[in-house]
Amino acid sequence: MGDLYETFIGASIRGSEGQFFTPENAGRWLVDAIAPSAGERIINPACGAGGFLLWAAQSVFGGSRGSPYIYGIEKDEYLASLARARMAIRGVDATVHCGNSLSFEADGDALVTADLLESFDVVVTNPPFGKNINSVTPIVQRTFQLGYSWQPKKDGRYARTESLSNKAPPQVLFLERILSFCGQEGARVSLFPKA
Repeated sequence: MGDLYETFIGASIRGSEGQFFTPENAGRWLVDAIAPSAGERIINPACGAGGFLLWAAQSVFGGSRGSPYIYGIEKDEYLASLARARMAIRGVDATVHCGNSLSFEADGDALVTADLLESFDVVVTNPPFGKNINSVTPIVQRTFQLGYSWQPKKDGRYARTESLSNKAPPQVLFLERILSFCGQEGARVSLFPKA
């Protein structure tokens, strides 16, 4: 179902929704390049219809029963439902929340940040880039270092000011969020960049 959605329906909404689906061959290559292992905690904080999650499970387990350490967050309820269905059909035990990875709001509640921040070994994702991405609120923006303005110092380094940046694109904040999921030395991140 997820494959069909990305192939037929996905192409028609990419521009209007700012959604870009990762081609299967590129997604599988990125998962293979990062080489997830059994027992590792894997997250996709913009999981769409679940392609990266499925490919990670297949990479680790050869398509057999999945791992409880596979986790996804998707802002769009329909896509989150498709990701859950896709995992269930393939027998992959994954947790997929409909929520916002930037604000940690999900299904009307807050995601438990202690279960998410600095707790994953592998982050694999296609970051949400696009002109139609909703901006974050100032309250959410304050939780990010890159949400603030930075000024150059005489030594060539930068210092954070106390003023929020009026040019902090959600995509940049999302990259900071991705790094916040990495839990230990040796954690790996694989991103599919927008062409």
